[in-house]
Amino acid sequence: TVSNWSIIITVLLSLLCVVISIWGFKKYAVLRTAMQDYISYEKAVEQLQYGSDNLTKQVHLAASTGRQEYIDAYFEEANVTKSREKALEDLKALGGNTDAVSALEDALSSSVELMNTEYYAMRLVEEAMGTDQSFWPDEIKDVKLSAEDAALSSSDKLCAAQRMVISPKYENMKDTISSNTSAALNTLTEDISTRQNLAANVFTGVFQEIIIC
Repeated sequence: TVSNWSIIITVLLSLLCVVISIWGFKKYAVLRTAMQDYISYEKAVEQLQYGSDNLTKQVHLAASTGRQEYIDAYFEEANVTKSREKALEDLKALGGNTDAVSALEDALSSSVELMNTEYYAMRLVEEAMGTDQSFWPDEIKDVKLSAEDAALSSSDKLCAAQRMVISPKYENMKDTISSNTSAALNTLTEDISTRQNLAANVFTGVFQEIIIC
């Protein structure tokens, strides 16, 4: 009788261990998914920041050197690569936290607004270097210089372009973009940490129950 009951209890405990183990594997999957999601989220945020910084880099180089290749690289990023727009689309596709998405949307909006200053600066560069207008990007062709800037000499136009992209106003806009991307990443970090902690607590409890069984 004792042997029979021992077998029954052993079988029941074995089944219970199997059920608990399956539940544990599911929570382990949650932990892995949370980490993979964070990596994807972080990549999206960094991609948007990279896109904005790359545009700034190219316009700085264009204003500093007066070389067309940097203006071309600027519009390659802005109109073809589109790192910023793709980053936001990726985050939305991943089902990112709405607050994080909103923060990235604000960062993108600020970056797009900053492009008006960059277009103006590059128009000054193009005129300073006397390049053929037929090769100018449409965005630069659409820029209208003020009467004062239009009357500047070539060297003064180049200096004016340089001042525009290192001005306090320009840097403040860059700081705003960085603040928004940082806010998005912080929000995502908190969200992922919460998911991981909940899964980890259950995961720990599952192992304790298996040990007891």
